Amino acid sequence: MLCYFEGILIMLFGGLLLLFLAPILKPLTLLLLLVGADGIVYLAYACLTLLFVIGALFVVLGWGLWNLKNWARRMSKLLAMIGLLAFPAGTAVGLVIIHYLRKPEVRAAFR
Repeated sequence: MLCYFEGILIMLFGGLLLLFLAPILKPLTLLLLLVGADGIVYLAYACLTLLFVIGALFVVLGWGLWNLKNWARRMSKLLAMIGLLAFPAGTAVGLVIIHYLRKPEVRAAFR
């Protein structure tokens, strides 16, 4: 459930940034093209778009967890394993999520 809300927040944040920064980046693009630094603007657009896409994926993952889909449980475990690298908070949260998703009653609920 947290994944669902987290995904919505990330998607909204990325979308709002893209919406509000696009008019600012457009004239900046012309200025940077004259200077020859057009890669910075494209990188900004790419980052904002990536943020929006990641948010959308978290929404889909949250929907799958809410509906007890087994693929969502496996994907959450994979993301929690990746989160183990974010020491110390990510490690603690990742361990709790992995421990919870490996419980037999949780596994049975997702089948």
